[in-house]
Amino acid sequence: MPVDFTLPIDELISIGVSVFCGALLGIEREYRNKSTGLRTIMLICLGSTVFTLVSHHGADTDDRIAANIITGIGFIGAGVIFKDKMGVLGLTTASVIWAAAAIGMTAGVGAYSLSLITTATVLAVLLFFGKIEEWVNTLPQNLQLTVTLSDASPVRLAGLESDIRQYRLGSKRLGTTKNKGCIRVAFQVRGRAGDIARLQQHLLELEYVTDFY
Repeated sequence: MPVDFTLPIDELISIGVSVFCGALLGIEREYRNKSTGLRTIMLICLGSTVFTLVSHHGADTDDRIAANIITGIGFIGAGVIFKDKMGVLGLTTASVIWAAAAIGMTAGVGAYSLSLITTATVLAVLLFFGKIEEWVNTLPQNLQLTVTLSDASPVRLAGLESDIRQYRLGSKRLGTTKNKGCIRVAFQVRGRAGDIARLQQHLLELEYVTDFY
């Protein structure tokens, strides 16, 4: 039985829209020098589209393949998230991966307008909502700060609390522990992100501060 290698025009359009949308998102990630860049996002979009197209040729497999795409993308997204003492990195990139898969799937079902609108919306969030984030960072925020002092004297602790007030930050001591001559203090600090960053830079310069996070 001969195999038909021809592709319907609507499937070619789906692939084209998927690659185009993935390229737009990938260029933005590449511009911001993210590890998940142009080629990765394009391939995620394309792969989601192809899997969706394949599901249309099967019998009662649409929902299962769609569910597996979502599961697989979840694993990829989890792989770009990193957590350390300074915070969590990669959440935005993981979200872009998730959105790219959704765009690829919408292209695969022929919802081209939805694919393009979703791509434009994601780009708008990535490009313009950073200004809103900067404004939000100017508002007072809460941070739990844990500091380890090599000198357990009350004078050092009082000096640390004075330094916090010096940077126009409010603070509340949550707990204090002592171990092998060192003292570890947990504070609830409230203030603007810029003032908190200046305090953290100051802590880096203090010899008797051995660790903070």
